Amino acid sequence: MFKPLLPRSRRQFLVAFGAGTASLVSTGLLTSRRASSRGIDNSIQWQPSNTWVFAIGVLTYPEGEAWPQAGRRDAAMVKALQRVGVPDQQIMFIKDQKATKKYIKQQFQAFLSKASNNATLWFYFTGHGDKQDSGIGTFELYDGSWSNKSMVAAIEKYFRGESALLFADCCYSGSLCEYIARNPGRVAYAAMGSSSASQESTGAWTFTNCLVTALQGKAFVDADKNAQISIAELASFAELEMAANDGQLSTFSTANGFNKNMVLRQGQPRRDPRVGSYVHASSSDGSQGLGRIEAINGDDFLLRWSSYDEAIKEWVKSSNTRPWNPKVYANGSKVLVLSEKKWYPAVVLNSKYGVHLIHYDDYESVWDEWVSPERIKPARG
Repeated sequence: MFKPLLPRSRRQFLVAFGAGTASLVSTGLLTSRRASSRGIDNSIQWQPSNTWVFAIGVLTYPEGEAWPQAGRRDAAMVKALQRVGVPDQQIMFIKDQKATKKYIKQQFQAFLSKASNNATLWFYFTGHGDKQDSGIGTFELYDGSWSNKSMVAAIEKYFRGESALLFADCCYSGSLCEYIARNPGRVAYAAMGSSSASQESTGAWTFTNCLVTALQGKAFVDADKNAQISIAELASFAELEMAANDGQLSTFSTANGFNKNMVLRQGQPRRDPRVGSYVHASSSDGSQGLGRIEAINGDDFLLRWSSYDEAIKEWVKSSNTRPWNPKVYANGSKVLVLSEKKWYPAVVLNSKYGVHLIHYDDYESVWDEWVSPERIKPARG
């Protein structure tokens, strides 16, 4: 009997290493066992004026693969960073054909060397992601792979600052979170990925939109309603958004004493606890859809429809909505899981927001993975 083949594209592959370990990161906050003695104080505020942003967005590849350039949200994230006070001269945004391996590595080293001793690095990548046989994740640049290991090594060697925020919107991006948590270094890290180390990621901008939304200080990102948005709250928000919109779980980890309660942004007041929750609703054209409540006016909800476009919003009557309650299989449930157009018997190990961690029958735990609602159904009998 062959091992189940997991979905993959021409450039994106899953290897056995990390499929089982990814669940550790996806279900909560994973922190390095070796915490730095100079850990960040609980009251610390992120300082945009002392932040250095290195962003890479690869939407076009030589083989002809391309995502639409219109409305790209990586550019929106860069603009949001400028609006909150990151100086233009401390931002480098490299896109598409310019993002060659040689150029990125040269520019990254030079960029890191310019930062001061107390600076914070904001690193961002979107594009294809891959994974080496060793389990090390890679960013697929325009003409080659750049490993998480190599990127982090450059930070450790050339960056004089003490903290770094790493964001990856690509397949298997959870491997970056695993890497920084398991390889202690000098710099304090917080890392977020759009997927687990064992999952591909969708072509939507959901994860990057979460970064933009947090930088805008939206009330529904502030989970504890204290009018402040912490890194941990951003991570929790991204996890919900990815599950509701894309059927996958994002990943978050910290290392070397980075305090997950660092305040990223002052939040707007949340005047109603229902703001930010998801509901099924009827649109004005009669279609049914999933939407996030962004505002409430009497008996009306302003919904942001679950789609690739953040601008698609509509006022609907609350009576035409019902709470979003994704189907959840209890731990231990026997299920069938779709992989490469074939259903395989499996058992549920864990679940969150309708996304399930499963173990395939008769296979080693390295094949365990988180699966979307569309890929799971009850086993017969």
